[in-house]
Amino acid sequence: MPSLPPLWNQAPGLLAVVDARSGSVVEANALAEAVLAGLSGWTQVSALARLLGDAPRAAEALGQLQANQTWRHLALLHEPRGPRWYQLELRPLEGAQAKGPQGLLSGQDVHELIEQRIELERQLNQAQARAQAQTDLAAHLAHEMRTPLAGVISLTELVLGSELNERQRKLLDLSLQSGRGLLELLNHSLDLAKLDAGGISLEQAPFALHDCLKDALQPLLPQAHAKGLKLAARVQPGVPHQLLGDALRLRQVIVNLVGNAIKFTAKGEVRVDIQRADWPELMVAPGAALRLAVAVTDTGPGMTPAQQEALFKPYAQADVSIARRFGGTGLGLSIAQRLVGLMGGRIEVESSPGVGSCFRFEIEIQRAPAGAAAAELT
Repeated sequence: MPSLPPLWNQAPGLLAVVDARSGSVVEANALAEAVLAGLSGWTQVSALARLLGDAPRAAEALGQLQANQTWRHLALLHEPRGPRWYQLELRPLEGAQAKGPQGLLSGQDVHELIEQRIELERQLNQAQARAQAQTDLAAHLAHEMRTPLAGVISLTELVLGSELNERQRKLLDLSLQSGRGLLELLNHSLDLAKLDAGGISLEQAPFALHDCLKDALQPLLPQAHAKGLKLAARVQPGVPHQLLGDALRLRQVIVNLVGNAIKFTAKGEVRVDIQRADWPELMVAPGAALRLAVAVTDTGPGMTPAQQEALFKPYAQADVSIARRFGGTGLGLSIAQRLVGLMGGRIEVESSPGVGSCFRFEIEIQRAPAGAAAAELT
């Protein structure tokens, strides 16, 4: 047996010397003896199993010790104070070869730390469960409100088509704008809830890029023309006409970015440019992947770097005065960023006060296989 330190029994943790061949306990301090209380002897491997928490763990630790390796594990041991967590370490004991290979087992009491961690995890799980319940309730209410609200909007549009005096038309126009704004908020809230819950997955289906772009921009034309803005779009040469991906989500991102640009641009234009981000001069084989770059540029007021930092945070605006002046919740850009993330990209913004802004993202997409594209065209 090796010469033990004088303060062996006064050590704050668990200490024991283990025979590396048999697994028997050669020497133990007072705390280790207390853990071993009740055993008929220490020469069996069961003594090591008691010190390490269970037999499979003892076999694993002994195997590593025999391979001259250090073993570490967190275990719940039964000692006089009751079950307590210990950080255990079994390492080869140097200078013990005269008595045969031995190992030094040390255990540090980390019970309070582990219990605190367990309690924090419990509280975190409870908080997450409450937050999820609130999100589910909000999503359910938004879904239930959307149908009657759509009916109110449709009826308002019908009334606006009838004979009205100027005051009636103005009031109904305000009512229609408010209803559409509320419907947009509900739709965004539902999308955000689905994204948070991982309930949105991308589809892979053939689609015509020009049709996707047209479907995104056409509903926004009246809003742009009402402000005297030019709304332009261009697909650069080299971009395949037929692609394979999620046209619905791509269109949703473009609508959010262009709609946002129109909202904040007082004069000038909003432009959409789509091009290849890889090698536009090279042909893409049907079914092959390519990088698609989409840029939305406006001649709006622009933003400072500090304002840009809050752009993609849910329910955040680049400036408090923006919400008062233009309305909105800031959800559109946050949703667009999350959707682009699902497509393997990220929206980046370049902007300067008084110059305007450019929102740009790249995604990986495929050229539609020849058969799929032909089927779509017929």
